[in-house]
Amino acid sequence: MKRVTWTIDLDEDTAEAAATVALAIMRDQESAATVFDVTDESGETVRVDLRRDHKPVANLRCDNCGRCFAGTGELERVFPDIPGLIGRLDSGGTVPEGECPLCGALVYREQGRVRVGILLDGGLVKAVFTDRGGVDAAVLDTEAMESDDEATLTVRALGETFEGVPQRQVPEIDAGFVCRLFGAVTRTGSQNRKEGTA
Repeated sequence: MKRVTWTIDLDEDTAEAAATVALAIMRDQESAATVFDVTDESGETVRVDLRRDHKPVANLRCDNCGRCFAGTGELERVFPDIPGLIGRLDSGGTVPEGECPLCGALVYREQGRVRVGILLDGGLVKAVFTDRGGVDAAVLDTEAMESDDEATLTVRALGETFEGVPQRQVPEIDAGFVCRLFGAVTRTGSQNRKEGTA
């Protein structure tokens, strides 16, 4: 058995506030807090840095003025040393990287946009729905005829070769539709698994 210890010093007013900030750091996928002390059965402790060789390029943006920063070294204050942080965080929200030196607003790491590729092989895409913004979509229509201004694309997918006309699709934001659709898919999948084990 191994005892894994992760330690952080936080300057918070209450134990609950410190625990809240520590949990937010642990749940942040881009957190640099990845150094652990691992003690084995004999009592020997080894320090493990899981991101020793990983140096991500920071892409930070102020939530208010929109100013971009190359890294936290350009920020006025860095998480978690931001005055009044607990009152400025939304429950379940994204953990900020720091505070903007220009306007004092919170600065967040920019997340890449989600891109959805749709292979249309017989049929018509009426619409693409998402439950949030920041989603780009494109369709490869294998039945569309090539015209002067539309070039065809040949791709391999699902073990087959497909040729068609690539077209950008603008997703419609409709959280209700997406929620109901995925709820139905989940229920159907659960039902199929139950029938398979019966």
